[in-house]
Amino acid sequence: MSCELLQQALDALEFPHDSEWSNKAKAIEHLGGKCKRCNIKSEYHDIYDFHHRDPNEKEAEPSKLMYGNWNNIIKEIDKCDLLCSNCHKITHWELRNKLKIPDR
Repeated sequence: MSCELLQQALDALEFPHDSEWSNKAKAIEHLGGKCKRCNIKSEYHDIYDFHHRDPNEKEAEPSKLMYGNWNNIIKEIDKCDLLCSNCHKITHWELRNKLKIPDR
């Protein structure tokens, strides 16, 4: 395989990733751009999770929607709070243990 063909193949693989990150960035901004619980704001999108306030309303995993239609993404993330990964873990721990640690 020539270098040119290899580059074309790599470019084709990278396109969905670019689309996913673009949509995730828009979704993060749509939900305020910072963790709802601790207020951390970061340019690193990997630190953020979408936490469903009511698990019974959850129709899809937001992370799996990021390649798709923006209207479908909005419909699902509007049911979510934007949390950093640490606060998301703490929130689920509290829910499992029926506790609530006060927000800062």
